[in-house]
Amino acid sequence: MRQLINKLVIRVKKSFTFATAFIITFVILAVVVINVNFPKAHANSTAITSEQVHLTLAPVAKKVIPAVVNIYAEKLVTERVSPFGDDAIRNFFGNSVGGTLRKRLEKSLGSGVIIDKSGLIVTNNHVINGATKIKIILSDRREYIADLVGTTVKYDIALLKIRDLPRNKTLHFLPFARSENVQVGDFVIAIGDPFGLGQTVTSGIVSSAHRSGLSPNGSPSVYIQTDASINRGNSGGALVNTSGEFIGMNTFIYTPTGGSIGMGFAIPSNFIKHIVKNLKEYHKITPIYAGVTLQDLSNDMAVAKGLDAPQGVLVTDVAKGSSVAKAGIMPGDIILKINHNNVNSTGDFGYYLMLHDIGETVQITRLAGSNLSRDTVGMVLEKLEGTLTPKITYLKDRTPLQGLGVANLNPMLADKFKLKTTTKGVIVLNIQPNTISNNLGFQPGDIINRISTTKISTARQLEAQLRKNINSRSWSIQVIRNNRAITLNFRD
Repeated sequence: MRQLINKLVIRVKKSFTFATAFIITFVILAVVVINVNFPKAHANSTAITSEQVHLTLAPVAKKVIPAVVNIYAEKLVTERVSPFGDDAIRNFFGNSVGGTLRKRLEKSLGSGVIIDKSGLIVTNNHVINGATKIKIILSDRREYIADLVGTTVKYDIALLKIRDLPRNKTLHFLPFARSENVQVGDFVIAIGDPFGLGQTVTSGIVSSAHRSGLSPNGSPSVYIQTDASINRGNSGGALVNTSGEFIGMNTFIYTPTGGSIGMGFAIPSNFIKHIVKNLKEYHKITPIYAGVTLQDLSNDMAVAKGLDAPQGVLVTDVAKGSSVAKAGIMPGDIILKINHNNVNSTGDFGYYLMLHDIGETVQITRLAGSNLSRDTVGMVLEKLEGTLTPKITYLKDRTPLQGLGVANLNPMLADKFKLKTTTKGVIVLNIQPNTISNNLGFQPGDIINRISTTKISTARQLEAQLRKNINSRSWSIQVIRNNRAITLNFRD
């Protein structure tokens, strides 16, 4: 019994000795760390100086503010003055009750960014669209008139140039950053002229460096998303990094209230730089034609394809003779990359193509065939043929299509209306009021591709087929709407 007690005492002493040594060692280390990192406080000193805690974006703001301008655009609009003075009556009857026409001066405001010392300014198209006079006000309150160099409605980018800039006047301008280097969490500054109050600086972070799937103008665009406060009048202003470089142009906000809720979107600088280059050289943008219809890859589709996770976009249609077809890409292939850029949405595909010029060869990485073997093929970029203002044929005979303004379908119209590249037929562009077709609910963008059993491919063929069946009492017309075929049956 005594031996057992002695053993227990020895174990306790050993444990006590170890624990004591551990505690003493910890205390000594703590004292050393405290003395190393935190100097002793004296009566006449502070532990941290004001310089150490004075974090500010003022140097960056001071550097970039002179390169951001306020834009005031004026345009003449024609409106009909109702014979009724009361707004409620006018709103009820609309403009169909007559009245006189008058011209009214409409003003809009926004922001712009000076991008070189010669006075080139980039802004949003919607800031200056239709303007007859554009006035630029610099941060030092100098005022100039600006001329429009070129614009693209589809991508909402306009290029201006200050008129009659004195030779001895220097302009601050913002250098372009490489927007592919932007990361989520980066600090950013937004500069603009919200509500016409004057230049205003707000700050925040990058909420998403690559937000696709948002297309206010139907364009295949990618945006930088930020929580920096952006409001009306900020459009066309600069989004800059902490080095004072131009990373994006503030373009629109998502809001259910009309005010900023911390969801602003900017066009990336890489895309702006490419568009500006084309506007300077050609004063317009020539769209690229790939000739492919794509679909975002869902998780279920990825599983069905044997993939671990959704990646890339699925090719569903390829136009005969298109650049995609020439590259050997087939329906069922999955496009993963354009050059080094990952393609994870249909918007990504169009966006990354638009960073290149017509005639360039881009490398397409794909999963091809039933076994989804990975390879890379070269694709030469071709321009989008056709016109958005083709010859319109108005159908006048008394048929269900009376009053439609139709045109032959071309790639540019197919691109505008988001049609599959393999779509054939005649496109509806106008519907005249008070006609049979208007009452039947036809819409611009509808494709008429069959009358009874006869396929339709041109407006002239459509006219001939309608006249051939002019005395028919029943009609069967196949229409493609939103890429879905529907058959409309009419009986007189």
